[in-house]
Amino acid sequence: MSYDFCFTGDMNIPIIDWESNVLVSGGSLDMQHSASALLTFISDHLLSQYVLKPTRGSNILDIFLTNNDRLVANIDCRATNMSDHNVVDVMFSWNPLSDEKLAVPQFDENSFRSLDFYKADYNILKTRLNEVDWSHLRDQCTFEEFPVLFTDTLFQICASS
Repeated sequence: MSYDFCFTGDMNIPIIDWESNVLVSGGSLDMQHSASALLTFISDHLLSQYVLKPTRGSNILDIFLTNNDRLVANIDCRATNMSDHNVVDVMFSWNPLSDEKLAVPQFDENSFRSLDFYKADYNILKTRLNEVDWSHLRDQCTFEEFPVLFTDTLFQICASS
């Protein structure tokens, strides 16, 4: 049995670039370890972080994580007089207090968000990924074109598994 998981909070870790989920320079050694541990936790549990606008100054300190992308319909951040942090509004695709579900957001069928990685056969994915001649693929295009070719190839493998 699997459960939907949501987590929100003020992490006070400004050294994570949430667009790419990587650490940026700066911060104390303790902050770097905390940031690394948070990113590992997110990756290990297949979580997505949705807050992509600054929540205090130019930093994203407040986050919203979930393991089910279909739960979130919209995220918005706005200033408030009650705090030095912006308010993060999360609109769910359902009301947890009601049995009636709202319409689930429709994702482009050609995007990773349309795939259900909880049902994936990771052994097959690993085998198919190992079968790709990545060097040959990289040589087939320019340096600037490779990220798109890489992503398309990865998506095709994931979608066909």
